[in-house]
Amino acid sequence: MRIVSTPGLALTPFIHLLINKVEIDMGYLRLIYILFLVQTASSYLFSYKQSLLNADQKYYLVSKYSLYVRTVFSFASVAFLLLTKNYIVYLLIQIVMNLATNIVISMIADRLYPFLNKKGTLPKEERKSVLSNVKHLFIGSLSAKITNSTDNILISLLVGTLSIGAYSSYTLIINSMTRILEQLSSATIGSIGNLMAEGDKEYMDVVLKRLTFINFCPAMIGAVVFLCTSTPLVWLMFGKIYVMKVPVVYMCSFNFFLLILRNPLWQVMKVSGLFAKDKNTSIAGSAVNLVVSVIFGLKLGILGILLGTTCTHIIQMVLKSRILYREYLGFSGKSFNLQLVKYGVCCGLSLLGVGAVCSKIDLSHLYTAFFVRGTVSFVLVTLIIWVVFGRTDEFKYALETGRGMLLKFIPLKRK
Repeated sequence: MRIVSTPGLALTPFIHLLINKVEIDMGYLRLIYILFLVQTASSYLFSYKQSLLNADQKYYLVSKYSLYVRTVFSFASVAFLLLTKNYIVYLLIQIVMNLATNIVISMIADRLYPFLNKKGTLPKEERKSVLSNVKHLFIGSLSAKITNSTDNILISLLVGTLSIGAYSSYTLIINSMTRILEQLSSATIGSIGNLMAEGDKEYMDVVLKRLTFINFCPAMIGAVVFLCTSTPLVWLMFGKIYVMKVPVVYMCSFNFFLLILRNPLWQVMKVSGLFAKDKNTSIAGSAVNLVVSVIFGLKLGILGILLGTTCTHIIQMVLKSRILYREYLGFSGKSFNLQLVKYGVCCGLSLLGVGAVCSKIDLSHLYTAFFVRGTVSFVLVTLIIWVVFGRTDEFKYALETGRGMLLKFIPLKRK
């Protein structure tokens, strides 16, 4: 918490430098910033116990009880917003929700792992190894946070603070979709760790390809459906003034696709032990993101800034896969990289093709347009996946896995 909160508080006096082309009360802005900082820092309280549950393949408990707590506080947030219409009260509720979630998960971990309450010290060599790995992980995580958090700052500085409002209307939808789909990868990290501990590296390659395809399907469907439905949805929820230009929506969709597609590779790297080398990919990605975003942002505005994020995703995926296959698996990752290229090209062409079809649907009736665009885009992109990948081993595995999960909830009737 201190590592997050101390630099955050040190930046408080300079917040006004990030505001461009808009008048706002700086005292109120700094208060909002500090509350967001507290909310972020509080999310790290007892987080090590959540990590233990993840490693022990009990992430379902984290998801289950987090859902319970967040549901209660979500209703409370809506109620207080309706009653007070005060954004500060809403942020205070979010802080309490983070604390409550972490405390509940901590209590579950204490009950399952009584040894957590026992005091002891690690041997010197183990302590040195842990601290070294934590340092590398911290640098990598910090670089990743910089990459994922600079878009709004750059938009404010290079385009204008008010433009963040329109962009945030779309990222609100994207972030909701991302949180749901990232649960898919988070739930597999314990199994991946066990598999890597067994040492079957050829099978690890097969599993990585299968997991990547399983992520590819909802990523591509989500990206295409978002492209076709986000504009009428934003128009309905916030007004026409917040609708962005089509090229920007295309880039938002493709970045969302890359963000979900990369999850299995990121999860494997987390448990590979290659922290020292992996941190360099995050640093390189952050550097590329800043340079490309600034250069193209000055010329193309928001579109150029998003292009920098796209370049970062691609470069990091290439570098991480190279490290994984060369340093850990010990053989060429050419087939995996070709798989990633195939998925990227397929998604890019689908966005163009399905987007062109949906653009013909009239927006004069927004509710109808939203429903028709959503239906048409979903059907078309699903057909594309089936036609292009229906005969692959990854598709058959994903289909069989999905069928097995479905039968757990809908058992076949026996005669």
